[in-house]
Amino acid sequence: MGMRLRRISLRNFRNLREVELSPSPEYNLLLGPNGAGKTNLCEAIYYAARGELLKGERQRELITWGEGWASLELEVDRDLLRIVLDGTTRVKRVEVNGEGISSRGLTVYLRAIAFTADDLQIIKGEPQIRRGFLDGAVAELFPGHRSCWRRYERVVREKNHLLRQGKPDEALLSIYREKMVELGASLISRRLWYLKELNRELALLRDRSGLDLRLGRPLRLEYLPSFSLLELPEEPEELKKWLAEGLAAISAEERRRGLSLIGPHRDDLRFTCGGIDLRRFGSQGEQRTAIIQVKLAQLELHRRRFGSHPVLILDDLLSELDPRMGRLLLSALPPGVQAFLTATELRPPLTELPARVYRLEGGELKEEA
Repeated sequence: MGMRLRRISLRNFRNLREVELSPSPEYNLLLGPNGAGKTNLCEAIYYAARGELLKGERQRELITWGEGWASLELEVDRDLLRIVLDGTTRVKRVEVNGEGISSRGLTVYLRAIAFTADDLQIIKGEPQIRRGFLDGAVAELFPGHRSCWRRYERVVREKNHLLRQGKPDEALLSIYREKMVELGASLISRRLWYLKELNRELALLRDRSGLDLRLGRPLRLEYLPSFSLLELPEEPEELKKWLAEGLAAISAEERRRGLSLIGPHRDDLRFTCGGIDLRRFGSQGEQRTAIIQVKLAQLELHRRRFGSHPVLILDDLLSELDPRMGRLLLSALPPGVQAFLTATELRPPLTELPARVYRLEGGELKEEA
């Protein structure tokens, strides 16, 4: 079973001036032409769960043009979440059951995993996008990972500043290297654990659903360290030793270039199918299917960690997928998950879902019989 969104009420949120719905505890289809407000409704759910946006817009852009405020109310199980955005003061107030909390506290009451077309950049884009995806995913399960990453980034910035000096203080450089080893090993250790568990869930998903990208070849995510002095160890203490040796080996080059050249801030991630790099050789459809499979595997990691599935948002899921693959993906949705799917029209295989259907047009929503 998953957490249940029982009611959604939006006022002046993007093009949704006044929208209210009581969604199905299972499947909800949001239909309508492009620009109708489907993605905006999904954005509202995600924003209420994360306190952040699917895309990187500013808060002011969430408020309907010409209005000074916006509000979101979501009833989740027995809790009422309310977010009020003030366009004049740019203040955001977040409440749960009438009491103010921080945005970060929202995940206690509502969790969400979303797929959008922009997620293809996780495979196709630059390494920093993949690092951000991985660290964000780890932090969803272990919030302390986020603060560890911030401390590590601060150490790297300060070390880089020191390296750019003509003759850096060697004692201070040594202190920074020690901090990078301590924090960096912790970050890499959590990343490796997460990928190990995610790959396990991907294999189980394939066994359950028959989802294959290329003739039975399994989808895997591989960690690519920024240097290959030795084989990457998994034990934390061995990781520290491995990272310390790498930093020592590269120290002269770092001084020459005035830059920290190795560590988790330079590592990468590779999506493979039977050993084939999907970034280089995967089709758009294969990349899309791979990301969706990862999202479905993440659902199970959340269930194992918290005891329930998060809400699932699938924005334009079936675009660029053939009906067979679309049907396989829909059949792979775990029982008990509450899902919101968007599409421009109702067609197979969406017609086969026992779903509550909503149609949006011009920011107005109507439930279809």
